[in-house]
Formats: sequence, structure tokens, C-alpha cells
Amino acid sequence: THFGVARAHEMAHAEVVWYRRSSENRCKYKAVLHSDGLGRWEPIKEDDILTASPPSDLVVDVLLRYSYLSHADEPLVPAIAKFFHANLLTPLTLWPEQCTRNEAMLKISSDPERIWRTNPQNLVYVVPRGQGGGAGNAGKYGSRACAQRMRAGEPFIAVNSRDLVEVVLRRLGYVDDVLNTDVEEAIDIFWSMGTNKSNLNQIGLEVSPFLDADCKGLLLRLALGSPRVSGAWQTAPKCSSLR
Repeated sequence: THFGVARAHEMAHAEVVWYRRSSENRCKYKAVLHSDGLGRWEPIKEDDILTASPPSDLVVDVLLRYSYLSHADEPLVPAIAKFFHANLLTPLTLWPEQCTRNEAMLKISSDPERIWRTNPQNLVYVVPRGQGGGAGNAGKYGSRACAQRMRAGEPFIAVNSRDLVEVVLRRLGYVDDVLNTDVEEAIDIFWSMGTNKSNLNQIGLEVSPFLDADCKGLLLRLALGSPRVSGAWQTAPKCSSLR
């Protein structure tokens, strides 16, 4: 509840700020991670509409202690998602992100002495990011941001295995079994997209067009698994065929 989250933050010596958004601009759906690692869009509840101050030291300390974060300045939501998945704590709201932080605070503060499972280091968090748009659907979804995210797809957690690259490219629409079967070409198109290129630059990786398919796949796998990215990756261009 609102008061449970607020109390958890207060106990951790974090300032609590309350606000209420107008019903016209409020998102109507939330992305929820389930035990199978897949996110699903579900109607949002009134109790989910709460914002609070930045996460308390308690959440960050636990994520650092159990290796879900390497540094306190890394993106928090992917670390929380992996923590909940590995410790069998789902469902977890992944978006709006203030709900993610609040649910983590409630869960961790409710059992502060618990021994949690250490990060297995084989989980990848992916949030499909669309090409924009969504303004015309703001009424249906409650906000433009909600419309954009729902149109892009559901967030998910994948295992960092040998087939990770193809799994992610399929989920993001770059590879299929009919028109877009060339994984190497799909990787080239993936890296040409603005958000994906920005993520690559952020972690200091560079993809040369002269690399062979195996090297390109390895770099993409490294980027997908990096704790320094938010997990937001741009979906394939909206056309009948990528090529």
C-alpha cells in the first residue's frame, strides 16, 4: 500500500514525497515481470500510483552485497529485476519505474536479515524501445509514454547463453523465419539504430563493419549483458522486411 511503502522509506531514513497525477495524464497499464522471466502489460492499480525519493541505502547496499550492482551509480531497475527473478520474488512491476523501486524497498525492508541468493551472473534484462509515436493513443493508454512502451513490446529477462543474441533479436523483431533469417545482417541493422548505438558508445564498445559474424555476435552478447546499460534496446524498423 501507499502507507507501507512510505513507512519502509521512512525507516530507512529516506524522505518521502507524495503527489497525485491528474487522471487525464496517468498511465493505465504497468509492465509486470513474472516467474517465467517474461513481462506482461496489466491494468495499473490505484495503489501503484506513488512516487518516492531516490532509493534508500538499504536497497542499494543489498544489491551491491549480492553482486547485482558493481557500483552504486549503475542502473537500478535492471539490478532489481534480476534480484527478484533470481530470488523467486516475482511478480515485480518493471514500469512505471517508481513502482519497481517501491516494491524492492518493501520486500527488502520486510526481512532485512534474510540471506539472499547472489547474482548468478547469467541474466540479461531487456526493455524494447520503440521508434516514437504514441501521441494518438494517449487517451487509450493514459499517457504518451505508456502508449510508446506498450507498442514496443514487453520487457523480459533472458539467460546469457550461446543463443542469447538470436533470442533477443527475435524478440525485438530483427530476425524471423520468413523474410529476415540472416542473423549477421540483423546485427548490423540492430547497431545502426540510434538507441542501440548510444548504448554501445556508453560502454565503450565499437563494432567495425569488417568484423566477422562471430565477433559481431560476441560484442552484442557483451553489450546485452553489461550492467552499465539500462536494458532499453530499440526495436526493428517498422516495415514489411528489414532488407
